[in-house]
Amino acid sequence: MYEDPVQIALSLFIGFAIDRWLRSPRLRTWLGVSLLTTGGLGMLFLHRETLNGADVVLWKSFAIVLGVCLIVFSDRYKDAT
Repeated sequence: MYEDPVQIALSLFIGFAIDRWLRSPRLRTWLGVSLLTTGGLGMLFLHRETLNGADVVLWKSFAIVLGVCLIVFSDRYKDAT
């Protein structure tokens, strides 16, 4: 689990890019809800550690954390636009 540093770096880059480039509060909220739901359901019902060489546990936990962050900070760019 968490053995490939490329996947960790890719997940951090994707999270940073989504957080910085997605500015609409409505889109941030809906993407956050969908990521949180998908990650939570994946943790409950998808009992695999790898899928075609990709660490599934990393991406499921990453989806939950990114979803929560997008929901909590959905109005981050409200004053900027």
